[in-house]
Amino acid sequence: MKRIALVLSVLALCALGANALTLYDDFESYPNVDVDPADTVYENGINMKGETVDRGAPIEKWNSQVNNGNRLGNDQWSRVEEFQGNNYLIITNRDQRSDALSTCTTTCTFGDDGFFGAAGTLYVQYIADTVNDVIVGTNGFEPGYFTDVVGQPADPDNLYQGVGAAPYARQGQIVRFGADQPFYARNGGAYETVATVQLPAEKWIELWIDLDCANLRSRYYVAIDGAARQRVDNAGGEWWGWRNLVNDFAFNMMINQGATIAGQQYETVVIVDNIAINPTAFDNGSLPLGPNPYEELPPPLPGDANLDDVVNINDFIILKQNYGLATGATWGQGDFNADGAVNINDFIILKQNYGTSR
Repeated sequence: MKRIALVLSVLALCALGANALTLYDDFESYPNVDVDPADTVYENGINMKGETVDRGAPIEKWNSQVNNGNRLGNDQWSRVEEFQGNNYLIITNRDQRSDALSTCTTTCTFGDDGFFGAAGTLYVQYIADTVNDVIVGTNGFEPGYFTDVVGQPADPDNLYQGVGAAPYARQGQIVRFGADQPFYARNGGAYETVATVQLPAEKWIELWIDLDCANLRSRYYVAIDGAARQRVDNAGGEWWGWRNLVNDFAFNMMINQGATIAGQQYETVVIVDNIAINPTAFDNGSLPLGPNPYEELPPPLPGDANLDDVVNINDFIILKQNYGLATGATWGQGDFNADGAVNINDFIILKQNYGTSR
């Protein structure tokens, strides 16, 4: 259902012109199950996954690592999980092995130098569960920390952001994936808080980042829980200055999964869904929101075997096909009273609710 909606949406956007916002990743192509939770391998980790991007030498679309570590063995920080048939990227700052909090990073690489031209837009959908310091930055430096191979000399091309440390200092634009917090972003030499734009926890937030690479500045828009988007201005107006003014282009998005704000540690879970880009023009396009993992689904209608929110002939056909099952029957087979059988009692439930819908 999600993929069909996305395809239709992207086709509609593309019809607007060659510069329309287009989907870059929805995480549907990645494994979403940790096969053996007891071992140290996270098959659903996003680290070093995705098609390779040409950076002179190929690099995977996604990379993640803990501070001052190499990319290998860091799959526990960012993983793909499924909810109601949709894959989401789950970002955390808690080490699943040691149960310790730590700052870590997840980087999405889009292309080579100058991928975003003089002006472009990055669009991200996210949900955060609590107050956090998950900072999203963009620039044109490599995503890696030190070397990819444990015990080997550091490769300068893989130094994190070119220096192996000080991640924020190499970012152009910087904004927070906030929750239960006001909007917070870097404006040149300092961070600014916009108290009039409060970002809720456990609600979908759409974030548009307009990248004005020609003038080293950005502009932000947000939409909360499907509402209309709003521009977020700082004290001086709509444009937010970049922190790093040396790098005048962008080809990656770096998510810095911070653990501490003002000396207090926060365990953070951020869920990221669709990421879309327009690398050549500012864009106000959007993509459909998926189900909210924090919202409980209403119970199914009695007799609704196929869970399409209507009790009709299709549910009767399912019950008829499975009528007589004596053990192990499921709701989807017509067992509406959870006794493991499909019999006259289930038929009575369907009959009493036939024609109901929501």
